[in-house]
Amino acid sequence: MSPKSLSQEVESSCSSLEVLNQLKLILSHELFNNSAVLSNFLKYIVEETLAGNLKSLKEYTIGVNGLGKKADFNPQIDAIVRIHAGRLRRLLTEYYNGPGVQDRIVIEVVKGSYVPVFSQRHSREDFPMILSPSMNEIRHITLSKVSVAILPFRNLCPTHDHQYFADALGEEFTRVFSTSQEFSVIGHHSTLKHAELHTDLHTIGLKLHAQYIITGTVMKDENHFRITVGLLETDLRTQLWSKVFEYETKVGFLQVQDETIQDVYTTLGGPFGFIVRHSALTSKTISEDAIAFDAALYNYQFQTNFSFYSYAKTRKVLEVILQANPQFALALGMLAELYLWGHLLGYPTVEDPVSTSLRLAHKARNIEPLSKQAGFSFLWASLYAKGNESIQHEIDQLLNQNPPATLDAAKFATLLVWAGHYEGAGPLLEQSIKQHPHYPWSFDLALGLLYFRDGRYADALEVIDRIGVTDVYLVDLIKIVLLTKSGSPKEAKFYLNTLEENYAFVASHLKAHLSNFLFDKALIDEILDGVREAHEALR
Repeated sequence: MSPKSLSQEVESSCSSLEVLNQLKLILSHELFNNSAVLSNFLKYIVEETLAGNLKSLKEYTIGVNGLGKKADFNPQIDAIVRIHAGRLRRLLTEYYNGPGVQDRIVIEVVKGSYVPVFSQRHSREDFPMILSPSMNEIRHITLSKVSVAILPFRNLCPTHDHQYFADALGEEFTRVFSTSQEFSVIGHHSTLKHAELHTDLHTIGLKLHAQYIITGTVMKDENHFRITVGLLETDLRTQLWSKVFEYETKVGFLQVQDETIQDVYTTLGGPFGFIVRHSALTSKTISEDAIAFDAALYNYQFQTNFSFYSYAKTRKVLEVILQANPQFALALGMLAELYLWGHLLGYPTVEDPVSTSLRLAHKARNIEPLSKQAGFSFLWASLYAKGNESIQHEIDQLLNQNPPATLDAAKFATLLVWAGHYEGAGPLLEQSIKQHPHYPWSFDLALGLLYFRDGRYADALEVIDRIGVTDVYLVDLIKIVLLTKSGSPKEAKFYLNTLEENYAFVASHLKAHLSNFLFDKALIDEILDGVREAHEALR
C-alpha cells in the first residue's frame, strides 16, 4: 500500500457495506450468540446509525426498539440501557482483543454515547506511513475553540433586591469557564447589550457567534434560594442540559455561588465535560479529503477511543498543527502527553520521548502559564526525567489553582499513583469517577492499581473491567494478575495469551516496561509475581 493510498484511507470513513459485513461477523461469533440482548442492542444502534437516525439513539428509543421494553419505559428510573451499554463495550473489547484481533473494520461504542464509531484498523507495519505529516495531506485545520456565551442571570426575586447576587453569579461563571483552554468565553457583561435587545436565544447566539449559551435565573422566597442553569445550542435552538439548585436562605451567598458553579463546571466544563463531548460527537471533524478540528474535540475523541491507531492518527495531526502553529500551547501540551503514552505503552514514538515531552510542555507553560494541560504534561514528564521527590509539593500547588474541579484533581491523582505516592489519591479518583460520567480511562487504571495494592482484588477487577480501550497491554496484564489472585487462573488464560501474542516484545521485557511507568518497586514485584503465579497455575 502506498503512502498516498493509506493517507486517503485514514481520512475516509468505512463504507456501509463494510460495516454491515463486520456486524454480521461479530454477531455470528459465540460471544454474541450467547447474548441475544447485546446482539439486538448492537444491531439496532449500528443499523440506525447507518440509516442516519442518530436522534433515535437515546436511552428511551434504544430501550423500546432495541431491547423490547414497553412503551411506558422510563430511563430515569430503569438504568437497563446504561447497564447493557457497559456490558456491550466490554464484550466488544473482548472480541477485538481475541477472535476479532485481525478484523480490519472496528465497531466501537465510545463511553458517553450510544452512537457507534466505525474505523479501519491498521497494523503496526503501516505506522511509518500513517506518521508522515504533510500539509498537502491535511489541508484544512482550524484552531478555533468551542465558543460559549454566558448570559446575565435573570433576577426573578419579587422585590428585585438581589440583583447584585445575579450579577455576581454571571461574573463568576465567566471567570471560571474562562480558565478552560477548551472554550472561547463571551462574558456576561459583553452579552448584556444583546440580551436586552433580543429575547430569542437563537438570535442572541448568532449575534455573539456563540455555539453554546449558558443562561439561568435566580429566585428567592422567605426560606429558599432557587437557581436554575441551562445550556443551549445555538444552531439547533435546543436546550441540551438544565439543572435546578435549591438552598435554604440560612446558607450564605458565597457558599451558594461556589457550590452552584462547582457543580455546573464539573458537569459542563473542562476537556471531558458535556460541552466538549457534545461538540466532539456531533461535529463533522473528519471529511474525505481533509481534517478540520478543534484541538479540544480531537483530544476528547482520542482519549475516549484510545487505541494504537487513534494514537497514530492523533499524533500525526498534532505534529502537522505545530508545523504551521508552533506557539499553539494546547497542542504542545497534548502532544507532550501523547509522546509519554507512546513511550509507556510500547508504541513507536520520538527519540528520547521524556526529554522531548518535557521540552514541549515547558514551552506550552511559557506561552500559557495557567494551562492545565501544559501543567499536567510538564509534571508527568518531570516525574520521569527528574524523579518523584518533589511531585507531592508540585501537585499540591496545582490543585490549589482555581477552579478546583474534581476532574482536574483526579488527573493529578493518577500521577501520584504512578509515582507511588498513594495517600489522598483514592478519594480524588473515586469522587471524580462518581461525579463525572465521562472521565479518562486512566482514572480506572490508577484506581484499580490502588485497590490491587490494598488487596481488594474483587473491587480492582470490577474497576479494570470498566476500561474499554484497546491495544493497551497494562489492562490485560492487570486482569491476569487479579484473576489469578482471586483464584480464577483459568479465566486469566485468555488475557495471558493476548499479552504474549499481541505484545510479545513487552511481555519479554515486562519488568523494564513497568519500571518505565511505575516508581513503586514493591508494586511492580507484586504484579510480576501474579504473572508467574498465572503461568504456574496453567501448566
